[in-house]
Order: sequence, then structure tokens, then C-alpha cells
Amino acid sequence: LTFIQTAALETIVEVFWSVELIVRFVVSPNRKGFFTNFYSVLDLLSCFPLLLRAGVGFLLPTLEEADSSQPLAVARYVLLCFVPIFRLLKVLRRFEKFQLLLSAFRQVLEALPVLLYTQLLLTVVFSALIFLVEPRDNVGSLPTAAWLT
Repeated sequence: LTFIQTAALETIVEVFWSVELIVRFVVSPNRKGFFTNFYSVLDLLSCFPLLLRAGVGFLLPTLEEADSSQPLAVARYVLLCFVPIFRLLKVLRRFEKFQLLLSAFRQVLEALPVLLYTQLLLTVVFSALIFLVEPRDNVGSLPTAAWLT
């Protein structure tokens, strides 16, 4: 694909995603809570490059243009570095295994405070034991003993 064809294709895709987001917002039963959904925020972030492309003239600034202007350099790096990440994250909602992984993480997070408390308790107990047993020239303070555990 040529430079212009690539810019046209990316613009068409972003226009399609913008129209999809607008339609989903219009038909949403809860418009106030629409953007509290993680995937709706990702959809919005994947539509912002359209505004950025319109601001730079729909063609990706070349390196020479980006070197001469700070806003063009920022636009170039955002379009090259962050836009692909947003696009890949937008596709995540279609993977059922990812949804399963997210639900597993939510369930694990319920037990995490107990595990962290247990780890903290063990660290404090063994730090105190190291501090009591070791000579002062080896371990001079309780924070040093905690570092060693």
C-alpha cells in the first residue's frame, strides 16, 4: 500500500469505529454510565486518533516534518506508538478466554488482602528474629533486618 492508501484505510477504519461508538451511545439505556465501562473508554480512545489525523492533515507526518515542529512530532509518536495499542485492546472484548481470565483475577483479588497480611506478618516476625539473633555489627537496625528477610 502506498502512503496515501494507508492513511485513507486508517481513516476509514477510525470513522467506522466512531460511527459505531456514537450509535452505541445513542441506543444505550444508561447514557450516564456508558463511559464507566472499560470497553467504552477503550472505544473512545480508539476514536481519538481520527481527530489527531484531521489536525495533521490525515497523512502521517514524515520524520523531517516531525523534527521541524513539536506538535507534529507528538502527533507522529502518538499515532505510531499508542494507536496500535488501543486498537489491540479494542479487540480484547471479542476473546472469551480473556473474559474468563479477567473473572479469575477478580476472584483472586478477593483473597489477596489476607495473603498480603500473612506475608506482612511473616516479614515482621522474621525481621524481629534476625534483629535479635544477629550481632549489631552485621544488622544495625530493624529496617536492615527487614531488608534481609
